[in-house]
Amino acid sequence: MGIATHLIFRACDSRVLAPSIVARRALARAFVEAGARHRLFVFGAADTHVHAVVLHPPGRDGVAAHALALALRGAVGLEVPLQRTARFPVTDQRHLAHVFTYVLNQARHHGVDTDPWLEATALPELLGLRPGGDAIRATVGEHLPRLGPLQLTALYGRRDLEPVLAVDHLVEATAAAAAADLRTRDPRVLLARRAALYWALPALGPRRAAATLGVPPRTVRWSAARPADPGWVRAVGLQMALRAGTRPPGLSRG
Repeated sequence: MGIATHLIFRACDSRVLAPSIVARRALARAFVEAGARHRLFVFGAADTHVHAVVLHPPGRDGVAAHALALALRGAVGLEVPLQRTARFPVTDQRHLAHVFTYVLNQARHHGVDTDPWLEATALPELLGLRPGGDAIRATVGEHLPRLGPLQLTALYGRRDLEPVLAVDHLVEATAAAAAADLRTRDPRVLLARRAALYWALPALGPRRAAATLGVPPRTVRWSAARPADPGWVRAVGLQMALRAGTRPPGLSRG
């Protein structure tokens, strides 16, 4: 019967599902949030399709597949129907380990360079670059206990990854950690901005920090008066480290 199900979602006209960084981040958030209730193990988008693995054996995966399809449609504002979801059994533990890496590497597998930091995958949650992935991180830890952080950071072409301050990447790192538009009042934006100020204030001071993040000084004062969440501080620092002094992996083709 199999131990899990590999799902593939695609629009009926095979259009690019998440053509912008905003859409890719929305897709990721939707899958993480919906998947927390449906034993989502891993997901990854290429251009025209999204792969996901759920820990339901074939024949018992219908509710999870339906929930993820609805999440995908809502996240990217899809105006056409999805094709019937393709479903394949994951037959054993070796297959599960293989499909995990295969799904995370979808964009590179298809030669797509538009998502160099793999934001439309579960990898940021698994490495703590995007808070809110407790469920999927726990699920992977339970079912791939031999998987270590070095194997995950290797997918970014890195041997290790530690938080750093890289002011040139602060704004993008903050948006990536939040997986949201920083101009909105999304609760994740407030948490990410507070974490960004934790990094920025000692190096830049209030005025330059406000200018860098595009917020009024009163916002800096308000945020600085409240402690930043350590998980968010680490996430923003890791996002800066990922971008600092590193060519995005998969972009070396001539």
